[in-house]
Amino acid sequence: MGRRSPEKKKDDRVFRRLPKCVVPVHYDLWFQPSNHEPVLHGKLSLRVQVMCETREIVLNGLNISVSDVKYTCEGSKGVQETGNILINGEMETIQIEFPNPLTVGFGTLALNFEAEITDNMKGLYRTKVGDGKRYNFITHFEPVNARRCFPGFDEPAFKATFDITLVVPKDVVAISNMPIEDEKVDEKNENLKVCKFQTTPKMSTYLIAMVIGDFEHIQKTSECGTLVRVFTSPGKTCQADYSLNLAANLIDHYTKYFGVSYPLPKCDLVAIAEFPIGGMENYGLITFIDTRLMVDPTESSAWNIQMTSLIVAHEVSHLWFGDLVTMKWWIDLWLKEGFAKFIEYLAVDHFFPQFDIWTQFASRILHSALATDSLKNSHPVEVEVTNPGDIDEIFDALTYNKGSSIVKMMYHYVGDECFRKGMKQYLEKFKYSNAETADLWEALEAASGTPVGRFMDTFTKQMGYPIVTVLDVVSTDCGKTFTLKQEKFWADPKLNEAASNSNYKWIIPLTCCKGSKPLEVTVLELFDGNESNLKEVAVTCASNDEWIKFNAGSVGFYRVRYSAEVLSQFTNSIKDKSMSPLDRLGLLNDVYACVKAGISSTTDILNLLDSFKLEDNYSVLSSIRDITADLSNLLLRTDLVDKFDTYCTSLFTPIKERMGWDPKNGESHADGLLRSLVINRLISCKDETTINEAEKMFDQHLKGEKKISADLRTAVYRATLFKGNEKTLDTMIEIFKNCELSEEKARILQSLGSTKDINLMKKILDFALSPDVKMSEIDYIFYSLNNSKHGQDLTWQFFKDNIKLFQEKYPGGMLICSVVRDVTGGFVGDEFAQEIETFLKENPIRGTERTVQQVVEKIRINAAWLKRDLNAISTFLGSK
Repeated sequence: MGRRSPEKKKDDRVFRRLPKCVVPVHYDLWFQPSNHEPVLHGKLSLRVQVMCETREIVLNGLNISVSDVKYTCEGSKGVQETGNILINGEMETIQIEFPNPLTVGFGTLALNFEAEITDNMKGLYRTKVGDGKRYNFITHFEPVNARRCFPGFDEPAFKATFDITLVVPKDVVAISNMPIEDEKVDEKNENLKVCKFQTTPKMSTYLIAMVIGDFEHIQKTSECGTLVRVFTSPGKTCQADYSLNLAANLIDHYTKYFGVSYPLPKCDLVAIAEFPIGGMENYGLITFIDTRLMVDPTESSAWNIQMTSLIVAHEVSHLWFGDLVTMKWWIDLWLKEGFAKFIEYLAVDHFFPQFDIWTQFASRILHSALATDSLKNSHPVEVEVTNPGDIDEIFDALTYNKGSSIVKMMYHYVGDECFRKGMKQYLEKFKYSNAETADLWEALEAASGTPVGRFMDTFTKQMGYPIVTVLDVVSTDCGKTFTLKQEKFWADPKLNEAASNSNYKWIIPLTCCKGSKPLEVTVLELFDGNESNLKEVAVTCASNDEWIKFNAGSVGFYRVRYSAEVLSQFTNSIKDKSMSPLDRLGLLNDVYACVKAGISSTTDILNLLDSFKLEDNYSVLSSIRDITADLSNLLLRTDLVDKFDTYCTSLFTPIKERMGWDPKNGESHADGLLRSLVINRLISCKDETTINEAEKMFDQHLKGEKKISADLRTAVYRATLFKGNEKTLDTMIEIFKNCELSEEKARILQSLGSTKDINLMKKILDFALSPDVKMSEIDYIFYSLNNSKHGQDLTWQFFKDNIKLFQEKYPGGMLICSVVRDVTGGFVGDEFAQEIETFLKENPIRGTERTVQQVVEKIRINAAWLKRDLNAISTFLGSK
């Protein structure tokens, strides 16, 4: 047996990619997980092609021991002698040396191995079932964790075919990427069964998947003949109908839209109780956290139904973008994730136009990406990575949100027909293979005849984005001529001051709309910053007194700045809502970004908010909610916070009074979302009327007199806990423990931090580490506590006190990055930034380095903002 090497906690290793002298052709894998100890027994027979003379085969492997290593060259009569086997835990490799060179051609490497079954949701991991005496086993290999489960070429470009055999207890369900080819009782143990699965198509190691345990399923066949199944815990298949029907429809839709068939005979979707992310697109076996796959017909909120729709659409789209065609290396991670996120919205808009999903895209995705990408500690979406910890960390909001936003911009630039044509060419050319960003641009350029790569490279290869300033406008007989300037936009005012010296240049696809035809988009020429950062743009058929707004429909990935005089021209169209929701939203967020960056005063955004008093669009109000919540947090440790809460209450109360607490007949999907948003914001503002009404509803709910609607459950729980005592908390925790619906459990955890009692906050934090709360749920609690200064202080201290646990339990990935953001992101003040930076430098958590840098940068930017505008905000609130 070879030795095991533990992984390092801080990822400061210098990695080398695997050599290409030997490449995989076909894996034959045999697995038997132990139900008694965290050990996976395995056998590997790996057919390889030796491309050039070499004396070694280097595989990836982490915490794996190997034995009985043999190599047979095809066409030879015997087994080739092996030499040293070097297991390098630092480099996560297994190096097999040979005394004589391997012959160029094909051969088979055979070995036995043992791997660790983890408890940190990486590689093959296990979760307890029922009384804890049995386990479910689940794999999660993306990005570089197949190497924890079996020795192999764990890089996306090393595609191969796979035969997988599982030896498992006869009373459990075993699922893998392909259907079962043969199942029989194990010859050595009649309590076990041997499940052999069909051979996969060529695929990358990170897409291999296995699920073993207690599951039930429902199924249907899509119109194009694909068997679709949804697996849940026993007794919960009634919550799977929605996702089953949606997934089947999506497979048919994508097949028609891209003109390329889904090649596998089946597609399984599995709801997992303990999973580190929303979903994972394993080829033919998509795994989800259960809250993002299961929909209860009577208990699920409109928000959860929408989020389930989006994530199922996202993961199913990966069967084409990511699985059929895979990036060559993680530098092009955005190529699959950015495209899948765009495609998910495109598909959801197709099936559910009532969601108004593109307006939500602008508020949730586009403006989130713009906020992050304005930081000094941002990164290009095409970012070079080598170390596993670095790869983990680029699975971030920027990769997904900026990636999808610039794809949307490109989609509108080339048009739907050319987009589909280019996608089909790309998928057909690279199916079962690997591609780079340039390959996609080439296909889209051929389909559209436009310079896609030339302008898109300016958004993918450099971080950040431009702000387009309207410097001057001249009216002519034909319309108006504008002088525009582009420069890099920074969130930090100090960096904005130096922006004129920046070497950043973009090629921007300009658009505009005008007051006389606010819903009509005018496409203007490209603004090529490589030629000049100034440009004159003519807008024809525009009268002297009508407004012109650039970046119509918030399609472009840039901001626009207007003078106060020009900005005032938009006021009436905002008030009467003749300007489209997307343009109202874009205007609002651009002004707000300029305020935070010190380009404008906070009073500018506060005055602009007055124009939105009659606003009724959910997405626009969502941005207003986010802006006012930001300002509430900014003022949290000042004596202005209560005055600002009163001001916010005056903004949101008229909407609540208009909508009421109870859904009305004929309401839209967005109305349910809006009611929840407004009431939750009023509770955050400590509005006594709303909180008292919610308390009564909770009391009626507990007595069984009147059930709280799913859309309002979180709001009512938050209000009840805000005024509640220890008995109230105990009641909520008891409801949590006895609840079977994962969505309801999440709602309760998201509400716990609303209490204002410091002792109850401490009790809630202790509960967070109890066996009742899963690793994947703890962040709900931290996020909920982040809304009060005592909650922020106690959570940060709790995190510091338990840092070793977080270092061990959360070794990298999106989940721990989210934890770090929610524990630290609410602070405002240079002293907090220094403390957080120092502590997490001395106590690093692998894969969170950039997250920490971004959090600290934001804290310092907010501290400067507060110092700069505190007096102005005080004056504004004094006038109300």
